[in-house]
Amino acid sequence: MARHIGESCLKKWGGRILPVLQKRKEVMLSKIVLFKMVAFGLDLWKKCGIWGDIVAVRLKVRYLLLALAAVLVVAILIVINRNSIFNQLVQIGSYYVRIPRELTVRADTPVIVIESKNSSGVSFKPRKIYLGEIVFEKDKVPVGGIQILSYNHGALLPTPNHSEIVYETPVQGLITKAVLLSLRRTEPAASMDMSVKEENHLYLIFEKERVVYDIYACAGSPYAVPKNLIKIAKSFRLSENAEALKVVERFGRSLQEVNKLAPRNVCAELIKEYYGTMLTPALLAQWMAAPSQAPGRYGSSPWPDRIEIKGITRAEGDKYVVQGDIVEITSVPGEEWRTKVELAVEKHDGRWLIAKVILK
Repeated sequence: MARHIGESCLKKWGGRILPVLQKRKEVMLSKIVLFKMVAFGLDLWKKCGIWGDIVAVRLKVRYLLLALAAVLVVAILIVINRNSIFNQLVQIGSYYVRIPRELTVRADTPVIVIESKNSSGVSFKPRKIYLGEIVFEKDKVPVGGIQILSYNHGALLPTPNHSEIVYETPVQGLITKAVLLSLRRTEPAASMDMSVKEENHLYLIFEKERVVYDIYACAGSPYAVPKNLIKIAKSFRLSENAEALKVVERFGRSLQEVNKLAPRNVCAELIKEYYGTMLTPALLAQWMAAPSQAPGRYGSSPWPDRIEIKGITRAEGDKYVVQGDIVEITSVPGEEWRTKVELAVEKHDGRWLIAKVILK
């Protein structure tokens, strides 16, 4: 019976199963043959040295690509940091400027120090801010410099004494309006020195601030070439503390406009008119309610002329503490009185405003 059943199944399914098995056998044999051919080829390449040559070429190509990548990275870093590699960054007034690294900077005018503190109160390395003039020296010999000079719109540029303008050329593409002057300078008659020196001065004119930055090079200096002065001028950019310094300077120039001897209501209106755009809303409201707390002018003479900044410290966030002197002057040249002052400057709605004033 079992034999009969087996024969029946073989007749029924054998015709279908056997061809499938035969096909799978052929595929497996093909794969084995292909594998043996590849193995034989690799063995032949090794014996003939071809495989070693291919590996060597691949290694050489890999090393070459790594070397090219390294050169490319170095080139990119040089392009990005060329100013920091070949120049030094200096702040004069409200602007950063880059000068050749081989030069040293000397200043006979006031210098303030800016410090930054983190949330733990730890101070970072302080930086200097030059407020009047910096002199560039090479091997202790002056070769040029930059000075900040007062300027009123429409006035003549403040050229040095005993100088004559040879030619005047506007310079385009700088941070502000600029003029290049070629000057011929002579010594005072009393010196009996009849020599004539030729100098180039590049003036960056900031009419709103009422100042010019005079970039100059001494006669005979290699930096006297106009293109070198223009290169220095192109590096000018506004410092991050510029607006905080400017609001303090504007406030100092406005002190003489607020008459503290005027009636209370008049003094409050003067505070609003002359101080309002420079104070936080809270401080403005406080001074208008109590005008006696605000600084200002107490008589015809002396009168407050300016705030001379002595130092600035960056606090956490958008805050600065500025130290300085309120300088009061009279009609007598050189006669002045000083009162120490500390101002807290904060950023409100994108504007730097004075939040506190402490007289010391």
